[in-house]
Amino acid sequence: MTFPNSSCHPKVALVAEIEEDWTTPVDIRMEAIEGLVFRRALSEVKHQVHEENVNSMKADMAQFKAEQGQADRKPSSRKRSSSSTRRYKRNCRRPKKTRR
Repeated sequence: MTFPNSSCHPKVALVAEIEEDWTTPVDIRMEAIEGLVFRRALSEVKHQVHEENVNSMKADMAQFKAEQGQADRKPSSRKRSSSSTRRYKRNCRRPKKTRR
């Protein structure tokens, strides 16, 4: 691959799941174009992704618990104590009809 301006090298990444019996041919070709090869076992990648997912879920749970704790501490105008509820109901009763 040739580039019109030798000082301009595009940055490209390729991620692939492959089986290699011999790594030398790929290494030689990548060296010719000044490329780098990083190899990792698929099990390592799966383990890292799993760990990141677990950490993300733990962070979400911590945030949920913090928000839940804040919601529990805020006074609510809808909540009434039992004695104030009884007074409210008693004051709102309709007057009894009187017979004439």
